[in-house]
Amino acid sequence: MTDQLQDALARSTSRIAPSPAPVAEILRAGRARRTRSRRARIGAVACLTSAVLLLSWTAVRDGGSRRQQAPVMAAPSVAPTRVPTAAPKSTTPRSAQLGHGTLDGHTWSAELVYYPVTPPSYAPGHNPAGLVCLAVAVDGKPSVPYGVQCDSATGPHDMSTNLGGVGQNYFAGGFSLVYGTPVAKVSSATMTFGNASPVTVRKVTIPGTDFSAYVIAVGAGVHTKTLTEYDSHHRVVDRQNV
Repeated sequence: MTDQLQDALARSTSRIAPSPAPVAEILRAGRARRTRSRRARIGAVACLTSAVLLLSWTAVRDGGSRRQQAPVMAAPSVAPTRVPTAAPKSTTPRSAQLGHGTLDGHTWSAELVYYPVTPPSYAPGHNPAGLVCLAVAVDGKPSVPYGVQCDSATGPHDMSTNLGGVGQNYFAGGFSLVYGTPVAKVSSATMTFGNASPVTVRKVTIPGTDFSAYVIAVGAGVHTKTLTEYDSHHRVVDRQNV
């Protein structure tokens, strides 16, 4: 029985011709799989690169946003600068003592006075803005109201007053006062006499102003000769006969 089955199988196998192997299809399928695999790898790399670029751009953007959104320190508030206002003009007279003494039995004193505002009683209706006066008192009484010599002044540094002037006034008992209103560079003055010793005095300036003067007392019967003005280095500024 077994031998018969084997013969039958052999006859059947010899009648069936095997079909050729699909080599071409297998090769195409392999190439297709490799192509898909390569595309997949390229796609994965592309996705990874895009992700890296996206993360980098996001970081830059966020960093920029953070920089833009960083709090700005407000500048400290500054109090407005106060503009100083001009001090009101003082109307108080200023003065400087020029000299005093006793001569020929009489006491005398002299001072230079600056009036920022001319007193109303000085010259009603014709008052200048201010005054500079040489005030003289003899035996404790003013020789004349305000002074023996007055010049107008528009302010404490008005140099248009009677600079360089020299005058002489006589008083009770026969003595006199020689006074000068020198220019700025004059520091002192010396007077010589025909029958007495020379006398030297220094120029005096009213504090806070440019007004200055000097006074020399001359006794009765004393003959004046010359008056010389010097600067601070004792150089002659002016000399005249008096």
